[in-house]
Amino acid sequence: MSNTAIEIARRVSALLARSDELAELASDVFDGHSGYRMIRGAMLGVQRIRLSTFLAALETGESELGETEKQRFRGYVGSELAQELLLDYSQTVIRTSSRVAIAALGLLFPDQSDDRYPPRFRRLACEVLEGISDDDVDAFLALADLADAFILEVRRQAPGVELPKFTPVVGGMVRGRGDGKGPYVVIGAEGEKAADRLGLTPAQAYAACERLQTRSLLLRDFVDGGWGSSSYLTFGLADDHERFRGLLGRARDLVAGNPV
Repeated sequence: MSNTAIEIARRVSALLARSDELAELASDVFDGHSGYRMIRGAMLGVQRIRLSTFLAALETGESELGETEKQRFRGYVGSELAQELLLDYSQTVIRTSSRVAIAALGLLFPDQSDDRYPPRFRRLACEVLEGISDDDVDAFLALADLADAFILEVRRQAPGVELPKFTPVVGGMVRGRGDGKGPYVVIGAEGEKAADRLGLTPAQAYAACERLQTRSLLLRDFVDGGWGSSSYLTFGLADDHERFRGLLGRARDLVAGNPV
Protein backbone atom coordinates (compact mmCIF):
# COMPACT_ATOMS: atom_id res chain seq x y z
CA MET A 1 0.00 0.00 0.00
CA SER A 2 1.33 3.46 -0.90
CA ASN A 3 2.24 5.98 1.81
CA THR A 4 -0.72 8.15 0.79
CA ALA A 5 -3.14 5.21 1.01
CA ILE A 6 -1.74 4.31 4.44
CA GLU A 7 -2.24 7.89 5.60
CA ILE A 8 -5.80 7.91 4.28
CA ALA A 9 -6.49 4.58 6.03
CA ARG A 10 -5.27 6.12 9.29
CA ARG A 11 -7.48 9.17 8.79
CA VAL A 12 -10.50 7.01 7.96
CA SER A 13 -10.01 5.09 11.21
CA ALA A 14 -9.86 8.34 13.17
CA LEU A 15 -12.91 9.79 11.43
CA LEU A 16 -14.96 6.67 12.10
CA ALA A 17 -13.94 6.54 15.76
CA ARG A 18 -17.12 8.41 16.64
CA SER A 19 -19.13 5.50 15.25
CA ASP A 20 -17.15 3.12 17.44
CA GLU A 21 -17.95 5.25 20.50
CA LEU A 22 -21.66 5.00 19.68
CA ALA A 23 -21.27 1.27 19.26
CA GLU A 24 -19.79 1.02 22.77
CA LEU A 25 -22.84 2.85 24.13
CA ALA A 26 -25.05 0.37 22.30
CA SER A 27 -23.02 -2.47 23.76
CA ASP A 28 -23.75 -1.25 27.30
CA VAL A 29 -27.48 -1.38 26.52
CA PHE A 30 -27.67 -4.62 24.55
CA ASP A 31 -24.76 -6.66 25.91
CA GLY A 32 -27.19 -8.81 27.86
CA HIS A 33 -28.73 -10.10 24.64
CA SER A 34 -27.06 -13.32 23.53
CA GLY A 35 -26.86 -12.45 19.83
CA TYR A 36 -25.47 -8.92 20.18
CA ARG A 37 -21.75 -9.76 20.11
CA MET A 38 -22.19 -12.04 17.10
CA ILE A 39 -24.14 -9.33 15.20
CA ARG A 40 -21.59 -6.69 16.21
CA GLY A 41 -18.73 -8.89 14.99
CA ALA A 42 -20.44 -9.54 11.66
CA MET A 43 -21.09 -5.82 11.16
CA LEU A 44 -17.47 -4.93 11.84
CA GLY A 45 -16.26 -7.64 9.47
CA VAL A 46 -18.45 -6.35 6.64
CA GLN A 47 -17.34 -2.77 7.27
CA ARG A 48 -13.66 -3.79 7.13
CA ILE A 49 -14.19 -5.54 3.78
CA ARG A 50 -15.99 -2.51 2.35
CA LEU A 51 -13.32 -0.09 3.54
CA SER A 52 -10.61 -2.40 2.16
CA THR A 53 -12.33 -2.34 -1.25
CA PHE A 54 -12.48 1.46 -1.10
CA LEU A 55 -8.80 1.84 -0.14
CA ALA A 56 -7.62 -0.66 -2.77
CA ALA A 57 -9.50 1.25 -5.49
CA LEU A 58 -8.17 4.56 -4.14
CA GLU A 59 -4.63 3.25 -4.40
CA THR A 60 -5.32 2.13 -7.98
CA GLY A 61 -6.75 5.55 -8.79
CA GLU A 62 -3.69 7.27 -7.33
CA SER A 63 -1.32 5.02 -9.29
CA GLU A 64 -3.01 6.08 -12.54
CA LEU A 65 -2.33 9.78 -11.92
CA GLY A 66 0.54 11.68 -13.54
CA GLU A 67 3.34 12.84 -11.25
CA THR A 68 2.00 16.41 -11.04
CA GLU A 69 -1.48 15.12 -10.21
CA LYS A 70 -0.05 12.80 -7.55
CA GLN A 71 1.71 15.71 -5.84
CA ARG A 72 -1.47 17.75 -5.96
CA PHE A 73 -3.44 14.90 -4.42
CA ARG A 74 -0.90 14.32 -1.64
CA GLY A 75 -1.12 17.98 -0.72
CA TYR A 76 -4.91 17.87 -0.82
CA VAL A 77 -5.22 14.87 1.53
CA GLY A 78 -4.34 16.91 4.61
CA SER A 79 -6.76 19.76 3.89
CA GLU A 80 -9.96 20.40 5.83
CA LEU A 81 -11.99 20.01 2.63
CA ALA A 82 -10.47 16.57 2.03
CA GLN A 83 -11.21 15.52 5.62
CA GLU A 84 -14.88 16.45 5.26
CA LEU A 85 -15.18 14.63 1.95
CA LEU A 86 -13.30 11.59 3.25
CA LEU A 87 -15.71 11.31 6.16
CA ASP A 88 -18.67 11.47 3.76
CA TYR A 89 -17.10 8.82 1.51
CA SER A 90 -16.22 6.53 4.42
CA GLN A 91 -19.73 6.68 5.86
CA THR A 92 -21.23 6.03 2.43
CA VAL A 93 -18.88 3.08 1.90
CA ILE A 94 -19.84 1.28 5.11
CA ARG A 95 -23.55 1.70 4.29
CA THR A 96 -23.29 0.47 0.68
CA SER A 97 -23.41 -3.17 -0.40
CA SER A 98 -22.28 -2.66 -4.00
CA ARG A 99 -18.57 -3.38 -4.34
CA VAL A 100 -18.64 -1.62 -7.72
CA ALA A 101 -20.05 1.58 -6.20
CA ILE A 102 -17.50 1.42 -3.37
CA ALA A 103 -14.66 0.99 -5.88
CA ALA A 104 -16.06 3.90 -7.90
CA LEU A 105 -15.78 6.18 -4.86
CA GLY A 106 -12.23 4.93 -4.32
CA LEU A 107 -11.28 5.76 -7.91
CA LEU A 108 -12.98 9.14 -7.70
CA PHE A 109 -11.41 10.42 -4.48
CA PRO A 110 -7.81 10.91 -5.75
CA ASP A 111 -8.83 12.26 -9.18
CA GLN A 112 -8.52 16.03 -8.75
CA SER A 113 -9.35 16.95 -12.36
CA ASP A 114 -12.22 19.44 -12.24
CA ASP A 115 -12.75 18.92 -15.96
CA ARG A 116 -13.52 15.23 -15.47
CA TYR A 117 -15.23 15.47 -12.10
CA PRO A 118 -16.29 18.94 -10.84
CA PRO A 119 -16.34 19.41 -7.01
CA ARG A 120 -20.15 19.32 -7.07
CA PHE A 121 -20.04 15.87 -8.69
CA ARG A 122 -17.71 14.53 -5.97
CA ARG A 123 -20.32 15.24 -3.31
CA LEU A 124 -23.20 14.16 -5.52
CA ALA A 125 -21.55 10.75 -5.92
CA CYS A 126 -21.96 10.10 -2.18
CA GLU A 127 -25.65 10.92 -2.25
CA VAL A 128 -26.41 9.00 -5.43
CA LEU A 129 -24.42 5.83 -4.69
CA GLU A 130 -25.15 5.43 -0.97
CA GLY A 131 -26.88 2.11 -0.32
CA ILE A 132 -27.03 1.04 -3.98
CA SER A 133 -26.80 -2.65 -4.90
CA ASP A 134 -24.65 -4.22 -7.60
CA ASP A 135 -27.84 -5.32 -9.37
CA ASP A 136 -28.94 -1.70 -9.74
CA VAL A 137 -25.46 -0.65 -10.86
CA ASP A 138 -25.63 -3.32 -13.57
CA ALA A 139 -29.12 -2.11 -14.56
CA PHE A 140 -27.88 1.48 -14.83
CA LEU A 141 -24.92 0.51 -17.03
CA ALA A 142 -27.13 -1.67 -19.24
CA LEU A 143 -29.68 1.13 -19.73
CA ALA A 144 -26.89 3.62 -20.48
CA ASP A 145 -25.57 1.21 -23.14
CA LEU A 146 -29.09 0.92 -24.55
CA ALA A 147 -29.33 4.72 -24.74
CA ASP A 148 -26.01 4.83 -26.60
CA ALA A 149 -27.23 2.25 -29.11
CA PHE A 150 -30.42 4.25 -29.73
CA ILE A 151 -28.56 7.56 -30.13
CA LEU A 152 -26.03 5.94 -32.48
CA GLU A 153 -28.90 4.72 -34.65
CA VAL A 154 -30.39 8.24 -34.76
CA ARG A 155 -27.04 9.70 -35.83
CA ARG A 156 -26.79 7.11 -38.58
CA GLN A 157 -30.17 8.25 -39.85
CA ALA A 158 -29.23 11.94 -39.73
CA PRO A 159 -25.44 12.38 -39.54
CA GLY A 160 -24.21 15.79 -38.40
CA VAL A 161 -27.69 16.93 -37.32
CA GLU A 162 -28.72 17.82 -33.74
CA LEU A 163 -30.88 15.07 -32.25
CA PRO A 164 -34.45 15.94 -33.32
CA LYS A 165 -37.45 16.09 -31.02
CA PHE A 166 -38.66 12.57 -31.82
CA THR A 167 -36.90 9.80 -33.71
CA PRO A 168 -38.14 6.19 -33.91
CA VAL A 169 -35.49 3.48 -33.66
CA VAL A 170 -35.64 -0.29 -33.51
CA GLY A 171 -36.99 -1.06 -30.04
CA GLY A 172 -38.08 2.43 -29.05
CA MET A 173 -37.84 6.18 -29.52
CA VAL A 174 -35.41 9.01 -28.76
CA ARG A 175 -36.44 12.50 -27.72
CA GLY A 176 -33.54 14.82 -28.42
CA ARG A 177 -32.79 18.51 -28.03
CA GLY A 178 -33.44 19.48 -31.62
CA ASP A 179 -36.32 21.81 -30.71
CA GLY A 180 -34.06 23.73 -28.34
CA LYS A 181 -36.38 23.08 -25.40
CA GLY A 182 -35.28 19.69 -24.13
CA PRO A 183 -32.86 19.89 -21.16
CA TYR A 184 -31.55 16.39 -21.83
CA VAL A 185 -32.03 13.38 -24.06
CA VAL A 186 -34.85 10.99 -23.09
CA ILE A 187 -35.01 7.35 -24.15
CA GLY A 188 -38.27 5.46 -24.59
CA ALA A 189 -37.58 1.74 -24.80
CA GLU A 190 -40.17 -0.94 -25.48
CA GLY A 191 -40.64 -2.49 -22.06
CA GLU A 192 -40.24 -6.17 -22.93
CA LYS A 193 -37.17 -5.60 -25.12
CA ALA A 194 -35.55 -3.44 -22.45
CA ALA A 195 -36.29 -6.10 -19.84
CA ASP A 196 -34.69 -8.78 -22.03
CA ARG A 197 -31.58 -6.63 -22.33
CA LEU A 198 -31.40 -6.35 -18.53
CA GLY A 199 -32.12 -10.04 -18.01
CA LEU A 200 -35.21 -9.15 -15.95
CA THR A 201 -38.95 -9.50 -16.19
CA PRO A 202 -40.76 -6.33 -17.38
CA ALA A 203 -42.00 -5.67 -13.84
CA GLN A 204 -38.46 -5.99 -12.46
CA ALA A 205 -37.10 -3.72 -15.20
CA TYR A 206 -39.64 -0.99 -14.44
CA ALA A 207 -38.90 -1.30 -10.72
CA ALA A 208 -35.13 -1.03 -11.32
CA CYS A 209 -35.63 2.05 -13.50
CA GLU A 210 -37.82 3.62 -10.80
CA ARG A 211 -35.18 2.99 -8.13
CA LEU A 212 -32.47 4.53 -10.31
CA GLN A 213 -34.62 7.59 -10.97
CA THR A 214 -35.43 7.96 -7.27
CA ARG A 215 -31.72 8.22 -6.48
CA SER A 216 -31.20 10.49 -9.57
CA LEU A 217 -28.85 8.06 -11.27
CA LEU A 218 -31.34 8.28 -14.14
CA LEU A 219 -33.74 11.16 -14.89
CA ARG A 220 -37.47 11.09 -15.46
CA ASP A 221 -39.11 12.31 -18.66
CA PHE A 222 -39.43 16.10 -18.55
CA VAL A 223 -42.62 16.07 -20.66
CA ASP A 224 -45.95 15.50 -18.90
CA GLY A 225 -47.64 12.41 -20.28
CA GLY A 226 -44.35 11.01 -21.56
CA TRP A 227 -44.69 8.87 -24.66
CA GLY A 228 -48.42 8.35 -24.43
CA SER A 229 -47.96 4.64 -23.77
CA SER A 230 -47.38 2.79 -20.51
CA SER A 231 -45.56 0.04 -22.42
CA TYR A 232 -42.44 2.22 -22.76
CA LEU A 233 -39.69 2.27 -20.17
CA THR A 234 -38.53 5.91 -20.20
CA PHE A 235 -35.47 7.55 -18.71
CA GLY A 236 -33.14 10.47 -19.34
CA LEU A 237 -29.37 10.93 -19.25
CA ALA A 238 -27.42 14.19 -18.86
CA ASP A 239 -23.74 15.09 -18.40
CA ASP A 240 -23.47 13.85 -14.80
CA HIS A 241 -24.98 10.53 -15.80
CA GLU A 242 -22.31 10.09 -18.46
CA ARG A 243 -19.70 10.72 -15.75
CA PHE A 244 -21.32 8.08 -13.55
CA ARG A 245 -21.39 5.67 -16.45
CA GLY A 246 -17.66 6.04 -17.11
CA LEU A 247 -16.74 5.89 -13.43
CA LEU A 248 -18.91 2.85 -12.63
CA GLY A 249 -17.74 1.09 -15.79
CA ARG A 250 -14.10 1.52 -14.70
CA ALA A 251 -14.97 0.34 -11.19
CA ARG A 252 -16.77 -2.75 -12.46
CA ASP A 253 -13.72 -3.72 -14.52
CA LEU A 254 -11.49 -3.15 -11.50
CA VAL A 255 -13.65 -5.30 -9.22
CA ALA A 256 -13.89 -8.07 -11.81
CA GLY A 257 -10.10 -8.21 -12.06
CA ASN A 258 -9.40 -7.83 -8.35
CA PRO A 259 -11.78 -9.93 -6.23
CA VAL A 260 -11.50 -9.43 -2.48
